[in-house]
Order: sequence, then C-alpha cells, then structure tokens
Amino acid sequence: MKAYSAPKPEMTLAPTEPIQLQTLSLPSRDSESWRKVALAGLDVARYAATQSSSIKILENSEAEIEEFQGPLPSNQAKIITTTPEDLFESLCATSSGRSLHISTKKKCMVRIRHTRGEGSLIHNVLAEASEGAELTLIEEFDGAESSDLTFWNSLTTLICRPGSIVRYLSIRRYVGNEWNFHRLRTNQYRDSNVHASLVHNGGHIGKTFVHASILAPGASFRGVGITTLAGREFLDVEMVAEHRASDTTSSLHYKTVLKNRAHSVFNGNLAIPPGTARVQSHQINNNILLDKSARAESQPRLVIQADDVSAEHGATVGEIDPDALFMLMSRGIPEAESRQLLMTGFLTQIAEELPLSEEEKGQIIGDSLRRLYELP
Repeated sequence: MKAYSAPKPEMTLAPTEPIQLQTLSLPSRDSESWRKVALAGLDVARYAATQSSSIKILENSEAEIEEFQGPLPSNQAKIITTTPEDLFESLCATSSGRSLHISTKKKCMVRIRHTRGEGSLIHNVLAEASEGAELTLIEEFDGAESSDLTFWNSLTTLICRPGSIVRYLSIRRYVGNEWNFHRLRTNQYRDSNVHASLVHNGGHIGKTFVHASILAPGASFRGVGITTLAGREFLDVEMVAEHRASDTTSSLHYKTVLKNRAHSVFNGNLAIPPGTARVQSHQINNNILLDKSARAESQPRLVIQADDVSAEHGATVGEIDPDALFMLMSRGIPEAESRQLLMTGFLTQIAEELPLSEEEKGQIIGDSLRRLYELP
C-alpha cells in the first residue's frame, strides 16, 4: 500500500480554461485514493456535456452571495490556492455548471439546495468567513427516482480567516441511482475553528473527500459524519487533517451503518510535517453491519514527522451489541423496536453535533432508520 503524502506547502492555482470533454480521463485505481472505487461504466463526458442544474438559496441572514453560470470569476477563483487533484475537482472548477461565492464579515446562516438537471449536477461553492466572522453553511442534495443513473459532482471550499468560526453541514438524501462525488476543502488561519459534518444516505457509487488544511497556530478542525447504505450501494469517504502549523488540533468521528450487500470505506488521514509541535489529533470510525453480506473497511493513515505531538486513532466494525439487545428485549420491548432504539442511540451521538434544530436532528435520524428498516 502506498503511504499517504501531504501536498507541498506551496501550491498554485490550476488553469481555468474549460476542459476538453474528449480528453477526460477517470482517476486510475492505481491511486490509493481511488483503488476501491469502481468507475467502470461512468461516462463523464456524457454528463458534463449538458448543464441545467440549479442552486436555490433557502435561507440567508446577511451574507453576500453571488451566483454564476460557469466557473468562478478570476478575482474569486484566485482565492483558492490549491490545484485540482483529479478530474472531478477539475470539472467543478472549470465547467459550465453553477458556481456560488458566499462571503460574510459577521454572524450569519446560509442554507442552499442543489438540484440536478438533465441527469447531472456540477457545482462549485466558495465560502469566505472574514476575520472574527461566524458562518453556518448547510448544503442539501436531494436525489430522485430515475430510469437512468444520475451524476452529482460538487466542490466546496471554506476560507476561514483569523478568529472565524465556521459550521458546515452537507446533507445528501440519495435514492440509489447516483454516481456521487463530493469534495470539501478548508483553509484555516490563526485561531479559526471549523466544525464540518456530513450526513450521507444512499447512492450508487460515490467518493467523498474532506481535506482540512490547518495553516496557523490556534486553528482547530472537527469532522464528523453519518452514512447509511443498503442494497449494493458503495461510498468511500476520505478525511484528511493536515497540520501545517504548531499549536493546532483536529478530531474526526465517522459512523456508518450498512445493510444487504452495501460496502463502505473510510480513510482517516493525518499529516503532521517536520517542524510542527504541540499538535493534538485523534480519529474514530465506528461501523455497524446489519447483514453478514455487508462490508465496512477502515483504513487509518498517520504520517507523523514531528515529535511533540499527540495522535491516536480507533475503529470498530461489528453487529448490534447482542447484550444490549437482550437487555431491552428482557424488559418487554419487541426485537424490531429494540434494534431501532439501539440504532437511534448509535446515530444520536453524531446527530447531536449537527448545526440543526432538535426537530431536524430527529428527522435526520428518522430518515436513516426508514432506509435501514424500511419503515413508512
């Protein structure tokens, strides 16, 4: 297995000329990030040729928002200082899809809904929180029944200036016919605080990247998530905490529930380069299999090249705790209800961290239970 290697500290913006569809090349499975993702049969050129998707602003409290058909203008694009790592990220940065620029200098909430058109969605969202600002950004992706496979591809970049607080949530309600590829990047400066959360239900085959670049002392990152998959659905989640500065912290906690022949992969990557000190980081991945044919893989990769750090990781894969199930059933609770209660407890730990009302947190758990137990 190839070792994870952090990007070089100095990176330049990739060219923004439109991609020539006839030259599109899917990521190779020789790449460690893509070796588990079966992309055979995906015709990106067919999906990228038509763009009629939309971004709807559901809520906005005082943020400045600009929407564009096509790439971000050069004055906004230059804020992003990373080179696209693969075809999917390049498509978001250069295609004729939708782009959104969000900026705030105060405390605000922005909630948006991504809607695909003509079988495809290619969107690019750039959000900036100025020094001392506080931004909550929620993105929703709602799948729909289709006789054909659909294509969802999004890039979200969070620029977190000194002292800013950013809460981010991606809610993906898929139905099982979606090729889905999502990437979240954070650039965090001194004393900034980011809480990034993902709720992902369903999808045909997908890959999610979360890359936190922790660039200055005092910055902290927290990444959490819930995934529920059924049938033959597949999702590979790769979360990277890259500490480029001393006196920084990060933590990851991701939970997955699988039924039938569903398959999930979680990659938890930690990069601490030479010259950094007093870094604290930990990651946890918990997986529950509701059927013996379901499969969960957990792959922690820690690249630690400094001494004065604290780093730990842990992972669990198993079925519902039989002792806990027996305890509930011995108190007269039917088995099916007991299983749902235990699953509620498993999901609640993450749901409690989501930047939502208590009612919406309950809806998130309810949606997951309905998928897993085929409830009305």
